[in-house]
Amino acid sequence: MTLGSGGGSNFVVPQNFRLLKELERGEKGIGDSTVSYGMDGGDDIYMRSWTDTIIGPHNYVHEGRIYQLKLFCDKD
Repeated sequence: MTLGSGGGSNFVVPQNFRLLKELERGEKGIGDSTVSYGMDGGDDIYMRSWTDTIIGPHNYVHEGRIYQLKLFCDKD
């Protein structure tokens, strides 16, 4: 992600900062309450391995089902 200050200078936000923001959202429960996610292990300093759980929404064919995912974020 590239951010600009409006004065013509741009800088690139490292992936780890973006992932850290996502981790904070997941830990605080910000967003959809049917989705939960976090890190696989606390020693993963590059924040590459994630575990996610999705609960099927009401009034849909997936209602009451629980889906678990393993995600891997590459360095890019």
